[in-house]
Amino acid sequence: MDNNFGKILITGGTGFVGKSLQNFFLERNINYSLALRNTDSVFNKNSEIHGIGDINLETDWSEALEEVDIVIHLAGQAHFKKIKSKKHSNIFDVNTDGTISLAKKAAEKGVKRFIFLSSIKVNGEVTLNGNCFRSSDEPAPKDAYGESKRLAEEGLIKVSRETGMNFIILRPPLILGKNAKGNLGLIELLNFLRLPIPFGGINSNVRSYITTDLLNKILLQCISSEKALNRVILIREKSMISTSELIKLVFSENRRKSSILKINERVLRNFLRLFKLKNFENKLLNNLEIDDSEMNHIFRES
Repeated sequence: MDNNFGKILITGGTGFVGKSLQNFFLERNINYSLALRNTDSVFNKNSEIHGIGDINLETDWSEALEEVDIVIHLAGQAHFKKIKSKKHSNIFDVNTDGTISLAKKAAEKGVKRFIFLSSIKVNGEVTLNGNCFRSSDEPAPKDAYGESKRLAEEGLIKVSRETGMNFIILRPPLILGKNAKGNLGLIELLNFLRLPIPFGGINSNVRSYITTDLLNKILLQCISSEKALNRVILIREKSMISTSELIKLVFSENRRKSSILKINERVLRNFLRLFKLKNFENKLLNNLEIDDSEMNHIFRES
């Protein structure tokens, strides 16, 4: 069955989020095409597939963008080092230059809507004193990944202003689902190696997160929503939970048993600081609260 959304192009379709979105679209008979760096791992052989190689300023998007109405740009490189310079890795080539180049080519080809999956890391790493991150906040990324996404957002907005192509920028927090990456990947690795998870006693913090189920629904609404156009939108699940609750949720989602230890929070903080693991302290012990009022206005009331 054909959809009425126009031609949809998905980048990063074989990644963690991309695979989930493909399954979501297939269940609803929504047609789409794929632009992939590596075409060997495609599981939906019936979709239109374009091999594009590495994503950077030189990527040739012309064939993939032919007659495309909507781009859903999920492709990107994860990174967790401190900001040093744009030369210290190719994360800026992929996440920043690659996104801006795609946006420019998309506008040239007449794409009507560009949906970009950014990150809450553009806002920062932690929230303090009961404050929440909002889209109106001054960006404050603390690592190369967050900075690369910030620059990509700025470039996309500039392209939109110059060409009239509509954009939607989504900033999700930690994404929860099958085969999750990042810090959830670390937790799952510890479990796979039958090592105990030492964060069972972290009950006093508050973390925003989003499941692939909700993210897929939001991406679907972005395809047709007029309210969402030309906005930066922070997204999350309705509830916010502690780290210990989050870990339990990770294993329930993946139907795995886990050995969770309750270790004193101060002991954990001292341990992480001793081994210079501030990044993990921020993500697993501190607060990250997101104001979802704008999201509710745009999506849950649509």
